[in-house]
Amino acid sequence: MKIIFSILSVILIFLLVINMDIDRNTYNTMEEVLEDKAINRGWIPTIIPASSYDIREVHNIDTNHIDGSFYYHEKDEMTFLEQFNEHNLTWNGFIFTIDRDNNFVRFKSL
Repeated sequence: MKIIFSILSVILIFLLVINMDIDRNTYNTMEEVLEDKAINRGWIPTIIPASSYDIREVHNIDTNHIDGSFYYHEKDEMTFLEQFNEHNLTWNGFIFTIDRDNNFVRFKSL
C-alpha cells in the first residue's frame, strides 16, 4: 500500500509540474482579445477577422508554443483568406487550418 501511495504521489506531482507552464484563455469576442492584450503578447495572430468569436488559445510559457481556434462571420471570409497564398496557410509564425464550411479556424505557432 505504501508503494502505491508513493507512485500516485509522484504521478500527481509530475502532472502538476507539467500543467504549471500552460496557460489557457477563452475570449467571446475580439474586443475581449484586445482588452486582454493577447495580440500584443503574440498569443493571437493579428490577422484574425474583427468578427471572430469563441476565440481560444493555449500557450506554453516555457516553449512559447501556441495552439488556438476561432469562428468568424461569413462577411469576413474573403478578406481573411486574401492574407494567404492558396497553397501556403502560414502567416507571421503561425500556420492555419481553415474549415470554410463551418467558418472555423485552427492556428498554431510554427
